[in-house]
Amino acid sequence: MTLNQFGSFAAVAKDLNLTKASAELRVSQPSLSLQLKQLEDHHGAKLYRRLSKGIEITEAGQLLLRKIMPILDQVAQLERGFKPLQAIVTEAMLRTGGTFTTCAVLLPELLARLQQRYPQAKLECRTRSSEQRSVS
Repeated sequence: MTLNQFGSFAAVAKDLNLTKASAELRVSQPSLSLQLKQLEDHHGAKLYRRLSKGIEITEAGQLLLRKIMPILDQVAQLERGFKPLQAIVTEAMLRTGGTFTTCAVLLPELLARLQQRYPQAKLECRTRSSEQRSVS
């Protein structure tokens, strides 16, 4: 048994759908199915049943879920306990620049995606023509 298998099973139990759970976990559906099969093999019990629309957690699966949720909660608390150490860098700034065309056409979409991924980062884009030069 691994924490990865526990997390996979908890995600499947939450979504009651292998496809949704695999997307949430960012793993392929076959990989997720393998994790669940290994967990079932270890316990010697069927943990879920496939239905026409999703899955159903068996009694054995519900029992396992009640046992693993405190473990997963403790792991999440442990990980949150280390977040302040990662927050030592309080501010990140990315400055980009280019010609008008670059700043008007290429950079806005890229910077928007970057801002979504790193909402705390400050982004700055400067536009200059080739005739304007900055002094460093």
